[in-house]
Amino acid sequence: MANLNRFGTRLDHFSRRRFLGGAAAIVGLPALEVLNSRLAKAQQNVPIRRLLCIASGSGVPMDEFTPTTTGVNYELTGKLVQSFAPIKSKVSLFTGLGIDEGAHSPGDHGAGVPVTFTCTTPAPQYSNTNSQNYTGPAGQAGLGPSIDQVMAAQVGGMTRIPAGLQLGLADGLPLGDGPYGPVYLKNLSWKSATEWVSPVLQPAAVFDNIFNGYDPNASAAESALRLRRRISVLDYVAQESASLLPALNKDDRQRLDQYFTQTREVETTLQTAAQQGGGTGAGACNPGMRPASNLSYADTMKTMSNLIALAFTCDATRTIMLQLSCYRNDAMYAGFLGVNDNHHSLSHAGNVRSTNPDSGWRIVCRWLMDQIGALFITLDSIKEPNGMSVLENSIAVYNNDDGWGDIHDHKNLPVIVAGSAGGNIPTGRYFKFPSNTPCGGLYVTLLQALGVNIKTFGQKNSGPLALPA
Repeated sequence: MANLNRFGTRLDHFSRRRFLGGAAAIVGLPALEVLNSRLAKAQQNVPIRRLLCIASGSGVPMDEFTPTTTGVNYELTGKLVQSFAPIKSKVSLFTGLGIDEGAHSPGDHGAGVPVTFTCTTPAPQYSNTNSQNYTGPAGQAGLGPSIDQVMAAQVGGMTRIPAGLQLGLADGLPLGDGPYGPVYLKNLSWKSATEWVSPVLQPAAVFDNIFNGYDPNASAAESALRLRRRISVLDYVAQESASLLPALNKDDRQRLDQYFTQTREVETTLQTAAQQGGGTGAGACNPGMRPASNLSYADTMKTMSNLIALAFTCDATRTIMLQLSCYRNDAMYAGFLGVNDNHHSLSHAGNVRSTNPDSGWRIVCRWLMDQIGALFITLDSIKEPNGMSVLENSIAVYNNDDGWGDIHDHKNLPVIVAGSAGGNIPTGRYFKFPSNTPCGGLYVTLLQALGVNIKTFGQKNSGPLALPA
């Protein structure tokens, strides 16, 4: 009697090549899909790496920012940085880094804001009266891509929001600065010299973007169904192997035995996913309630922070740009800080360095830093399957268009880096570099730590900046 499998197929009519081809069609694609999933990566201790860029304008009081000692024993002595104390070991401060590509008089802020994450001097080609009209020849604006868009170009296709999220707290006034129009002052994220990505200012709109088309009940059911189907297919293949192996020669048995061993590992991964609720990504995250409209300035900041945590947790995107304040767009502090002017004007109000240690400018700067610290702490509280937090698996970088805002200092910027991209860079240190060390070099180091293929960045073609251990 012919050797039949359990479906009555003659094994002598079922060649090894035909079986392997068919098995690959049945098993290979689900296996690849699973092995590329976030859960499988976590099980292999490969974290999802994310980049969060944050900027405010008009400088900070550097005497409240700068530690007195360098290295791992630095102390957060100033009022400005006290909110980072609970996660000090995961936060590094930098001084001496500069982006003098933004130095331009008149127009220090008009040039300084867009160079914050591009490190490229913009040409004054944008109208001062219309925030969206490009008045110069194509390609002459000068700006290169910002670091969030460099990363998005390489990893954005792995998420539902390829270009990342761009968030802001308030719309800028229709004013420019010197020869630079408001489009420069309102936008930190640039795809190219003439393509910017404007920030979304309403948390409800950000929520809709993250969870567009998301149905948690349907997603959970569909995810569970997909898992059951995959496990069923794998179970069929495993049972079929009992009939196939005896009919094959020694070499083929060895090859198929290795194949089915790998299949069993995939099945184990799938079963684990089923036990943990159907996998990861938007299908396994909890969006909660859609934010209300017309939130206050302070509540907008808190809500944006929560949405950043959600977007990263749900793997909706891996790059986010958050603009906290820029030139004259944030006269919002009277209601809760008792400060009755915009941040830029406050930075030039009298001698902000010594005669008024609790000036309105300092109060606003401290509030902004407190919001950043709270956001970092939130990201650090979310643990991931590899045992590290979202913050630790990511890199968050804060920068400003100025150091001391009253003198428009572009050569000593207040740079903060939190997280290590899963342990790829040292954390918990104060790095003091010589004045005007190109900040683009730090950006190359951070992007490389995140797995981005980049060697130089910005107008100066800066290479990676070495960070002493």
